[in-house]
Amino acid sequence: MPARASDTRAVRMVDVAARAGVSQTTASRVLSGFKSVAPETRAAVTEAAEALGYEVNLAARSLASSRAQSIGFVVTEPSAHLWGGTYFPRLLQGITEAAEDSRLQLAIFMRQPDQSNKRLRRYLTQGHVDGLLLITSTREDPVLIDLLNHGMAVVVGGRPIGVEDASYVDVDNFRGAALATNHLVSQGYTRPAHIAGPADTAAGEDRLRGYLHAMSESHLEPAFVQARDFSYQEGAAGAMTLLDRDPKIDSLFAAGDSLGLGAMTAITSSGRRIPEDIGLIGFDDSEPAADASMSTMFQSVEQLGKEMVRLLISRINDPEQPPLQTVLGTRLVERTSTRGPRT
Repeated sequence: MPARASDTRAVRMVDVAARAGVSQTTASRVLSGFKSVAPETRAAVTEAAEALGYEVNLAARSLASSRAQSIGFVVTEPSAHLWGGTYFPRLLQGITEAAEDSRLQLAIFMRQPDQSNKRLRRYLTQGHVDGLLLITSTREDPVLIDLLNHGMAVVVGGRPIGVEDASYVDVDNFRGAALATNHLVSQGYTRPAHIAGPADTAAGEDRLRGYLHAMSESHLEPAFVQARDFSYQEGAAGAMTLLDRDPKIDSLFAAGDSLGLGAMTAITSSGRRIPEDIGLIGFDDSEPAADASMSTMFQSVEQLGKEMVRLLISRINDPEQPPLQTVLGTRLVERTSTRGPRT
Protein backbone atom coordinates (compact mmCIF):
# COMPACT_ATOMS: atom_id res chain seq x y z
CA MET A 1 0.00 0.00 0.00
CA PRO A 2 1.45 3.42 -0.92
CA ALA A 3 2.61 5.43 2.04
CA ARG A 4 0.30 8.14 3.34
CA ALA A 5 1.47 11.64 2.49
CA SER A 6 3.70 13.09 5.17
CA ASP A 7 1.91 14.86 8.00
CA THR A 8 4.49 17.64 7.72
CA ARG A 9 2.86 19.10 4.61
CA ALA A 10 -0.68 19.40 3.28
CA VAL A 11 -1.84 16.77 0.83
CA ARG A 12 -1.95 18.26 -2.66
CA MET A 13 -4.09 17.53 -5.68
CA VAL A 14 -1.05 16.02 -7.42
CA ASP A 15 -0.74 13.49 -4.56
CA VAL A 16 -4.34 12.39 -5.03
CA ALA A 17 -3.89 12.13 -8.81
CA ALA A 18 -0.73 10.06 -8.46
CA ARG A 19 -2.34 7.61 -6.04
CA ALA A 20 -5.45 7.26 -8.21
CA GLY A 21 -3.41 6.86 -11.40
CA VAL A 22 -5.08 9.76 -13.21
CA SER A 23 -4.08 13.20 -14.38
CA GLN A 24 -4.24 16.15 -12.01
CA THR A 25 -6.93 17.68 -14.22
CA THR A 26 -9.12 14.58 -13.90
CA ALA A 27 -8.63 14.48 -10.13
CA SER A 28 -9.59 18.14 -9.94
CA ARG A 29 -12.76 17.56 -11.97
CA VAL A 30 -13.85 14.73 -9.69
CA LEU A 31 -13.22 16.66 -6.48
CA SER A 32 -14.90 19.76 -7.91
CA GLY A 33 -18.13 17.82 -8.46
CA PHE A 34 -18.17 17.53 -12.24
CA LYS A 35 -20.48 14.71 -13.35
CA SER A 36 -18.87 13.90 -16.74
CA VAL A 37 -16.34 11.45 -15.27
CA ALA A 38 -16.42 7.66 -15.57
CA PRO A 39 -17.75 5.99 -12.40
CA GLU A 40 -14.65 3.87 -11.93
CA THR A 41 -12.43 6.95 -12.26
CA ARG A 42 -14.56 8.86 -9.79
CA ALA A 43 -14.34 5.98 -7.33
CA ALA A 44 -10.56 5.77 -7.67
CA VAL A 45 -10.07 9.49 -7.07
CA THR A 46 -12.51 9.57 -4.15
CA GLU A 47 -10.82 6.59 -2.49
CA ALA A 48 -7.40 8.17 -2.98
CA ALA A 49 -8.53 11.47 -1.50
CA GLU A 50 -10.01 9.75 1.55
CA ALA A 51 -6.96 7.55 2.06
CA LEU A 52 -4.59 10.52 1.91
CA GLY A 53 -6.80 12.76 4.02
CA TYR A 54 -7.12 15.33 1.23
CA GLU A 55 -9.30 18.32 2.06
CA VAL A 56 -10.84 20.48 -0.62
CA ASN A 57 -9.70 24.09 -0.42
CA LEU A 58 -13.11 25.72 -0.59
CA ALA A 59 -11.69 29.25 -0.71
CA ALA A 60 -9.51 28.48 -3.73
CA ARG A 61 -12.32 26.55 -5.37
CA SER A 62 -14.70 29.47 -4.87
CA LEU A 63 -12.27 31.92 -6.48
CA ALA A 64 -11.73 29.63 -9.44
CA SER A 65 -15.43 29.01 -10.05
CA SER A 66 -16.80 32.40 -8.94
CA ARG A 67 -19.05 30.52 -6.56
CA ALA A 68 -19.42 30.58 -2.81
CA GLN A 69 -19.48 26.75 -2.58
CA SER A 70 -22.27 27.10 -0.04
CA ILE A 71 -26.06 26.86 -0.05
CA GLY A 72 -28.62 28.43 2.23
CA PHE A 73 -31.61 26.91 4.00
CA VAL A 74 -34.27 29.56 4.55
CA VAL A 75 -37.06 28.84 7.02
CA THR A 76 -40.00 31.23 7.19
CA GLU A 77 -42.02 29.14 9.67
CA PRO A 78 -42.26 30.01 13.40
CA SER A 79 -39.61 28.08 15.30
CA ALA A 80 -42.24 26.44 17.54
CA HIS A 81 -43.77 24.74 14.49
CA LEU A 82 -40.37 23.42 13.40
CA TRP A 83 -38.94 22.02 16.59
CA GLY A 84 -42.23 20.84 18.06
CA GLY A 85 -42.12 17.55 16.12
CA THR A 86 -39.73 15.23 14.31
CA TYR A 87 -40.33 16.39 10.73
CA PHE A 88 -37.91 19.32 10.62
CA PRO A 89 -34.96 17.56 12.31
CA ARG A 90 -35.34 14.64 9.88
CA LEU A 91 -35.51 16.99 6.91
CA LEU A 92 -32.44 18.88 8.10
CA GLN A 93 -30.57 15.60 8.53
CA GLY A 94 -31.17 14.71 4.87
CA ILE A 95 -30.17 18.17 3.69
CA THR A 96 -27.00 18.17 5.79
CA GLU A 97 -25.90 14.74 4.58
CA ALA A 98 -26.45 15.67 0.93
CA ALA A 99 -24.60 18.97 1.32
CA GLU A 100 -21.65 17.22 2.94
CA ASP A 101 -21.57 14.59 0.18
CA SER A 102 -21.41 17.41 -2.39
CA ARG A 103 -18.70 19.28 -0.40
CA LEU A 104 -20.98 22.27 0.12
CA GLN A 105 -21.27 24.43 3.19
CA LEU A 106 -24.78 24.83 4.58
CA ALA A 107 -26.02 28.05 6.16
CA ILE A 108 -29.40 28.22 7.91
CA PHE A 109 -31.43 31.42 7.92
CA MET A 110 -34.34 31.74 10.32
CA ARG A 111 -36.53 34.60 9.23
CA GLN A 112 -37.77 36.74 12.11
CA PRO A 113 -41.46 37.71 12.11
CA ASP A 114 -40.63 41.43 11.93
CA GLN A 115 -37.84 41.06 9.39
CA SER A 116 -38.62 42.67 6.06
CA ASN A 117 -38.49 40.60 2.89
CA LYS A 118 -36.27 43.22 1.30
CA ARG A 119 -33.59 42.97 3.97
CA LEU A 120 -33.50 39.18 3.83
CA ARG A 121 -33.46 39.11 0.04
CA ARG A 122 -30.65 41.68 -0.09
CA TYR A 123 -28.40 39.52 2.03
CA LEU A 124 -29.24 36.27 0.25
CA THR A 125 -28.61 37.72 -3.22
CA GLN A 126 -25.22 39.29 -2.48
CA GLY A 127 -23.26 36.15 -3.38
CA HIS A 128 -23.02 34.64 0.11
CA VAL A 129 -24.67 31.45 -1.18
CA ASP A 130 -25.02 29.84 -4.61
CA GLY A 131 -28.59 28.71 -4.11
CA LEU A 132 -31.34 28.34 -1.56
CA LEU A 133 -33.57 25.71 -0.05
CA LEU A 134 -36.82 27.10 1.30
CA ILE A 135 -39.45 25.83 3.72
CA THR A 136 -42.65 27.85 3.73
CA SER A 137 -46.38 27.34 4.17
CA THR A 138 -47.34 30.87 3.13
CA ARG A 139 -49.59 31.15 0.10
CA GLU A 140 -47.80 33.13 -2.64
CA ASP A 141 -44.85 33.59 -0.26
CA PRO A 142 -43.32 37.02 -1.01
CA VAL A 143 -39.83 35.83 0.01
CA LEU A 144 -39.98 33.01 -2.55
CA ILE A 145 -41.37 35.28 -5.26
CA ASP A 146 -38.71 37.94 -4.60
CA LEU A 147 -35.89 35.38 -4.78
CA LEU A 148 -37.20 33.86 -8.01
CA ASN A 149 -37.64 37.30 -9.59
CA HIS A 150 -34.04 38.06 -8.63
CA GLY A 151 -32.85 35.00 -10.52
CA MET A 152 -31.76 32.95 -7.50
CA ALA A 153 -31.59 29.16 -7.73
CA VAL A 154 -34.29 28.03 -5.28
CA VAL A 155 -35.84 24.68 -4.40
CA VAL A 156 -38.83 24.48 -2.05
CA GLY A 157 -39.62 21.66 0.36
CA GLY A 158 -43.27 20.93 -0.41
CA ARG A 159 -45.40 22.26 -3.26
CA PRO A 160 -45.54 26.04 -2.89
CA ILE A 161 -49.11 27.27 -3.09
CA GLY A 162 -49.68 29.98 -5.68
CA VAL A 163 -46.18 29.88 -7.22
CA GLU A 164 -46.35 27.62 -10.25
CA ASP A 165 -42.86 28.25 -11.67
CA ALA A 166 -40.88 27.16 -8.60
CA SER A 167 -38.77 24.02 -8.31
CA TYR A 168 -39.86 21.80 -5.43
CA VAL A 169 -39.75 18.34 -3.88
CA ASP A 170 -42.89 16.95 -2.28
CA VAL A 171 -44.51 13.65 -1.37
CA ASP A 172 -47.66 12.33 -3.00
CA ASN A 173 -49.96 13.70 -0.32
CA PHE A 174 -53.14 13.16 -2.32
CA ARG A 175 -52.51 9.47 -3.00
CA GLY A 176 -51.15 8.88 0.49
CA ALA A 177 -54.29 10.34 2.08
CA ALA A 178 -56.53 8.28 -0.19
CA LEU A 179 -54.60 5.13 0.75
CA ALA A 180 -54.92 5.93 4.47
CA THR A 181 -58.68 6.45 4.16
CA ASN A 182 -59.14 3.33 2.06
CA HIS A 183 -57.21 1.35 4.65
CA LEU A 184 -59.71 2.37 7.35
CA VAL A 185 -62.60 1.33 5.11
CA SER A 186 -60.94 -2.00 4.26
CA GLN A 187 -60.61 -2.73 7.99
CA GLY A 188 -64.37 -2.49 8.43
CA TYR A 189 -64.74 1.11 9.63
CA THR A 190 -67.75 2.83 8.09
CA ARG A 191 -67.55 6.39 9.42
CA PRO A 192 -63.96 7.63 8.89
CA ALA A 193 -63.45 11.30 9.74
CA HIS A 194 -60.43 13.49 9.04
CA ILE A 195 -58.35 15.94 11.07
CA ALA A 196 -57.03 18.03 8.19
CA GLY A 197 -53.86 20.07 8.19
CA PRO A 198 -53.88 23.86 7.85
CA ALA A 199 -55.70 25.13 4.78
CA ASP A 200 -52.77 27.37 3.78
CA THR A 201 -50.38 24.42 3.37
CA ALA A 202 -50.03 22.17 0.35
CA ALA A 203 -49.86 19.09 2.58
CA GLY A 204 -53.07 20.07 4.38
CA GLU A 205 -54.83 20.88 1.13
CA ASP A 206 -53.72 17.78 -0.79
CA ARG A 207 -54.34 15.33 2.05
CA LEU A 208 -57.85 16.69 2.52
CA ARG A 209 -58.50 16.25 -1.21
CA GLY A 210 -57.23 12.68 -1.02
CA TYR A 211 -59.50 11.90 1.93
CA LEU A 212 -62.55 13.41 0.22
CA HIS A 213 -61.78 11.49 -2.99
CA ALA A 214 -61.54 8.18 -1.15
CA MET A 215 -64.77 8.84 0.75
CA SER A 216 -66.55 9.65 -2.49
CA GLU A 217 -65.23 6.48 -4.13
CA SER A 218 -66.54 4.45 -1.17
CA HIS A 219 -69.89 6.31 -1.21
CA LEU A 220 -69.39 7.44 2.40
CA GLU A 221 -70.31 10.75 4.00
CA PRO A 222 -67.17 12.79 4.85
CA ALA A 223 -66.60 14.63 8.11
CA PHE A 224 -63.56 16.75 8.88
CA VAL A 225 -62.15 19.62 10.88
CA GLN A 226 -59.31 21.89 9.78
CA ALA A 227 -56.44 22.22 12.26
CA ARG A 228 -54.54 25.50 12.59
CA ASP A 229 -51.21 23.66 12.54
CA PHE A 230 -49.88 20.09 12.71
CA SER A 231 -49.43 20.07 16.49
CA TYR A 232 -50.39 17.55 19.16
CA GLN A 233 -52.73 20.09 20.75
CA GLU A 234 -54.63 20.66 17.53
CA GLY A 235 -55.00 16.92 17.06
CA ALA A 236 -56.55 16.50 20.51
CA ALA A 237 -58.91 19.43 19.96
CA GLY A 238 -59.86 18.21 16.48
CA ALA A 239 -60.68 14.70 17.68
CA MET A 240 -62.91 15.97 20.47
CA THR A 241 -64.71 18.33 18.09
CA LEU A 242 -65.43 15.53 15.63
CA LEU A 243 -66.52 12.99 18.25
CA ASP A 244 -68.74 15.52 20.03
CA ARG A 245 -70.27 16.50 16.70
CA ASP A 246 -70.97 12.92 15.63
CA PRO A 247 -70.59 10.14 18.22
CA LYS A 248 -71.06 7.54 15.45
CA ILE A 249 -67.66 8.32 13.96
CA ASP A 250 -65.67 5.08 14.23
CA SER A 251 -62.25 6.06 12.88
CA LEU A 252 -59.97 9.04 12.31
CA PHE A 253 -57.36 9.85 9.70
CA ALA A 254 -55.02 12.57 11.00
CA ALA A 255 -53.04 14.59 8.44
CA GLY A 256 -49.86 14.26 10.52
CA ASP A 257 -48.50 11.99 13.22
CA SER A 258 -48.44 14.76 15.84
CA LEU A 259 -52.11 15.42 15.11
CA GLY A 260 -52.76 11.70 15.39
CA LEU A 261 -50.98 11.37 18.73
CA GLY A 262 -53.04 14.24 20.10
CA ALA A 263 -56.17 12.54 18.81
CA MET A 264 -55.08 9.30 20.49
CA THR A 265 -54.96 11.02 23.87
CA ALA A 266 -58.38 12.60 23.34
CA ILE A 267 -59.92 9.29 22.26
CA THR A 268 -58.66 7.33 25.25
CA SER A 269 -59.52 10.16 27.64
CA SER A 270 -63.12 9.95 26.44
CA GLY A 271 -63.29 6.29 27.46
CA ARG A 272 -63.13 4.93 23.93
CA ARG A 273 -60.77 2.14 22.94
CA ILE A 274 -58.33 2.03 20.01
CA PRO A 275 -58.88 0.22 17.67
CA GLU A 276 -62.10 -1.43 18.93
CA ASP A 277 -64.15 1.78 19.21
CA ILE A 278 -62.09 4.18 17.11
CA GLY A 279 -59.52 3.31 14.46
CA LEU A 280 -56.69 5.80 14.03
CA ILE A 281 -54.09 6.45 11.34
CA GLY A 282 -51.60 9.29 10.91
CA PHE A 283 -49.16 10.49 8.27
CA ASP A 284 -45.31 10.75 8.45
CA ASP A 285 -44.15 7.48 10.11
CA SER A 286 -42.34 9.29 12.91
CA GLU A 287 -40.68 7.52 15.84
CA PRO A 288 -43.37 8.66 18.32
CA ALA A 289 -46.01 7.08 16.08
CA ALA A 290 -44.10 3.81 16.07
CA ASP A 291 -43.73 3.95 19.86
CA ALA A 292 -47.50 4.40 20.19
CA SER A 293 -48.19 1.59 17.69
CA MET A 294 -50.17 4.02 15.53
CA SER A 295 -50.71 3.15 11.90
CA THR A 296 -49.43 5.81 9.54
CA MET A 297 -48.33 6.67 6.03
CA PHE A 298 -44.58 6.51 5.51
CA GLN A 299 -42.80 9.37 3.82
CA SER A 300 -39.02 9.54 3.61
CA VAL A 301 -38.42 13.00 5.03
CA GLU A 302 -34.65 12.48 4.95
CA GLN A 303 -34.84 11.51 1.27
CA LEU A 304 -36.92 14.59 0.58
CA GLY A 305 -34.12 16.74 2.03
CA LYS A 306 -31.49 14.96 -0.05
CA GLU A 307 -33.57 15.35 -3.20
CA MET A 308 -33.96 19.07 -2.51
CA VAL A 309 -30.16 19.43 -2.48
CA ARG A 310 -29.81 17.37 -5.67
CA LEU A 311 -32.31 19.55 -7.52
CA LEU A 312 -30.70 22.72 -6.20
CA ILE A 313 -27.25 21.69 -7.47
CA SER A 314 -28.83 20.99 -10.85
CA ARG A 315 -30.44 24.45 -10.83
CA ILE A 316 -27.13 26.08 -9.90
CA ASN A 317 -25.28 24.29 -12.70
CA ASP A 318 -27.97 25.00 -15.29
CA PRO A 319 -30.03 28.06 -14.31
CA GLU A 320 -31.78 28.21 -17.70
CA GLN A 321 -33.56 24.86 -17.35
CA PRO A 322 -37.30 24.80 -16.59
CA PRO A 323 -38.53 24.31 -13.01
CA LEU A 324 -37.69 20.89 -11.54
CA GLN A 325 -40.50 19.22 -9.62
CA THR A 326 -40.17 15.83 -7.92
CA VAL A 327 -42.91 13.94 -6.08
CA LEU A 328 -41.89 11.06 -3.81
CA GLY A 329 -44.12 8.10 -3.04
CA THR A 330 -45.70 7.02 0.26
CA ARG A 331 -46.70 3.65 1.66
CA LEU A 332 -48.92 2.26 4.40
CA VAL A 333 -47.38 1.26 7.73
CA GLU A 334 -50.04 -0.81 9.50
CA ARG A 335 -49.94 -1.10 13.28
CA THR A 336 -52.44 -2.03 15.99
CA SER A 337 -54.42 1.24 15.92
CA THR A 338 -56.30 0.14 12.78
CA ARG A 339 -56.90 -3.55 13.49
CA GLY A 340 -60.64 -3.22 12.95
CA PRO A 341 -63.71 -2.17 14.92
CA ARG A 342 -65.40 -4.15 17.68
CA THR A 343 -67.79 -6.72 16.30
